[in-house]
Amino acid sequence: MNRIIVATDYSAAGQNAMLYAAEAAATHNMELVLFHLHNISIHALNARLSVESMDSIFEKAKDNFEDSAYALSQTYGIKVIRHFASGDIYTELSLCAETWQADLLVMGMSDKSLEQQLMGNTTTKVIHRLKIPVLAVPENLHYSPVKNILYACDFDKNISEAFPEKLRDFASIFGAQIEIFTVESVLKKLQTNDVVTERKLSMDNGLAGISHYIKMYFPIM
Repeated sequence: MNRIIVATDYSAAGQNAMLYAAEAAATHNMELVLFHLHNISIHALNARLSVESMDSIFEKAKDNFEDSAYALSQTYGIKVIRHFASGDIYTELSLCAETWQADLLVMGMSDKSLEQQLMGNTTTKVIHRLKIPVLAVPENLHYSPVKNILYACDFDKNISEAFPEKLRDFASIFGAQIEIFTVESVLKKLQTNDVVTERKLSMDNGLAGISHYIKMYFPIM
């Protein structure tokens, strides 16, 4: 993992995610891609501003973005790549990840609200729509090394032969332990020893060199 993206809209959650990603990049010697999407607000469009006025608003937003990128670079001593975009956020984030070959996308997560519970938010929608791994950072969470990763999986889909490479790389760089959690049928409980041995051997091969363990759950029917 050499490069990560952080998307910020300069909200409280976005600012916190930006600082979180910068500190992570500095700690683990990674490059940081600072992503910001700027679209002219509906209020400006309704006001029927002149093209010159809209260009001025756009350039001011870009200047503020450049200042933020420079400040991050100087404060944390890291390389900050600027990616200033306009348009659809899902399309532009996907393009950003592809352009810079980033390994991880960091985004802020606002405090829970009724609207968020019912409709979700941009971060949760990005998680569903983009292929790049997303690390969602709660608004009030400050950076601390990642120590434990919970990976829920279904062994019946035979994912063990292709354990997620990016997750393995993430755990390796951060020195984190992976807990593999799976739900097994009661029938397999009768064969617990054989099942555990088979599953564990397969995972041990896929996670060689990574601290990990398997937790199997057998629901009562």
